[in-house]
Amino acid sequence: MDHSEIIKELIEHGRESGYLTFEEIHRTIPEHNIKPEELDVLFDRLQEMGIPIIKKSEETPSIYSLP
Repeated sequence: MDHSEIIKELIEHGRESGYLTFEEIHRTIPEHNIKPEELDVLFDRLQEMGIPIIKKSEETPSIYSLP
């Protein structure tokens, strides 16, 4: 799966749950697989779409996992 597909799924999950956690983002897109500038663009897109990024959610487990 390429970055654009992963990002689309991440955004969809954020829309469904109403937010994303930093943990979900970093588990889904490990830092070594994405440039810092691309991560900044993702954060900007999420903000523009009204999807907040929160520190941690113990109530909602992530649907993503590392391979």
